[in-house]
Amino acid sequence: MSDRLVIENLQVSYGSGAQRVEAVAPMSLAVPAGQKLGIVGESGSGKSTLLKAVLGLIRPPGVVRADGIWLDGTDLRSLSRREFRARCGSEIAMIFQDPVNALNPAFSIRDQFRRSFRLHQPDLPRSRYTETMLRALASVSIDARDKLGRYPFEFSQGQLQRIMIALACSSPRLKVLLADEPTSSLDVTTQAQVLDLLHALQAELGFSLIIVTHNLPVVAELCDRALVMCRGEVVEDTDVISLFEQPTHDYTRHLLASMASLPRIASGAAS
Repeated sequence: MSDRLVIENLQVSYGSGAQRVEAVAPMSLAVPAGQKLGIVGESGSGKSTLLKAVLGLIRPPGVVRADGIWLDGTDLRSLSRREFRARCGSEIAMIFQDPVNALNPAFSIRDQFRRSFRLHQPDLPRSRYTETMLRALASVSIDARDKLGRYPFEFSQGQLQRIMIALACSSPRLKVLLADEPTSSLDVTTQAQVLDLLHALQAELGFSLIIVTHNLPVVAELCDRALVMCRGEVVEDTDVISLFEQPTHDYTRHLLASMASLPRIASGAAS
């Protein structure tokens, strides 16, 4: 199985000298094609910062250093701004945890898709925009034939998260999907629906999925590999069954102990 995403010695820091803080300590990671990786840890452990660093979303005073961030053998850090923008959104995309703030309230859903297509799929003919929008939204169970002109405030939180997923998965070239706490703002029932949707889309489209969460049951249900982060460092990297049955780090054991009850993992869950 070839690696879709390879990160070598990535580090994120803020400040300098005595005031310097490491948000993400130097770390390396390889994610094979089709793998579902869960990154877990408490708030402030560096999970979301790691994903944002991969997509170049860390702004000053944050500083990102890395020996390389390779997507299918191409170092993203070596690309021009235009080349990088074309790759991000078409081959690697991100779902943010709060769709209300991630979507622009001043633009309709149609306009938000159009902007994404212009930036990330410049080869897509404009004559195919509507067809592609409707197909993408249908894949997340939204019949949008009379909804493309609506604005974000006209949709529920769960519908907005589905729209965000449709935007991220609309490219036929998608290879890696990053999901930053995609269920944190949803009620329990809608959370389950979104997780089922991500599982179905990943199985259908075959992209690698990296999901950030503080919710261990989400990892148990969706992922086959887990990365545990604490204070910016990766303290455990293992398959999901071993995470719950044979954790090796004290921090992981404390996380598991904080749960009311441990999820039951089928023996084939990590296959």
